[in-house]
Amino acid sequence: MERTGQRSTKGIRTYKTDYETVFAIFRDIPCEVLHKSLILEQILGKKTHTILFFQVNVMALCLCTRESVKMMRANGVDDGHIININSLSGHRCGKAHFYSATKHAVTALTEGIRWELREINSHIKITSISPGLVKTNFAYTAVGEAAAEECYSTRQSLDPQDIANAIETVLSYPSHVQVSEMMIRPTEQVVSGKSKFQGRHDK
Repeated sequence: MERTGQRSTKGIRTYKTDYETVFAIFRDIPCEVLHKSLILEQILGKKTHTILFFQVNVMALCLCTRESVKMMRANGVDDGHIININSLSGHRCGKAHFYSATKHAVTALTEGIRWELREINSHIKITSISPGLVKTNFAYTAVGEAAAEECYSTRQSLDPQDIANAIETVLSYPSHVQVSEMMIRPTEQVVSGKSKFQGRHDK
């Protein structure tokens, strides 16, 4: 404990990987300290959602990529192609900033894995496809049926087939051409702080 005037500071060991241990640390902090703190709704409000976003968007992607490369190399495949479905949120920060953080990770991982593949002299390609608003179950799961219906009824969106077509396009290039990143959005979607389309439903 170090005291300076009427204030006091206390160091807390925070290098933890067990979620409950971290939460226990914060439960032990006096209320008079916590009531002055900013509560981050997207990070602390819904623990299961943030963990799920990280597990699906980051960890599952890493594991699937690792196993895919291992399988391809074990079977002598040197012209394979890994396609990561990213998001426009992987290139900007939207209101759903934790979701954006996981998609920024996809952007970084895709480029980092490309480096790793070149380091082992592999010709396996890797591409990130970053869609804007796509009409899927995503919005229904994320914000509920009413908000999702409002989103899709008032905004132009892509169809899943549009993304499938983009994937086919990427796969159609010859072996010496690698598309590292493809951004695809509805023609009417404007990603800007002043756009009437900017909000919680933009991807």
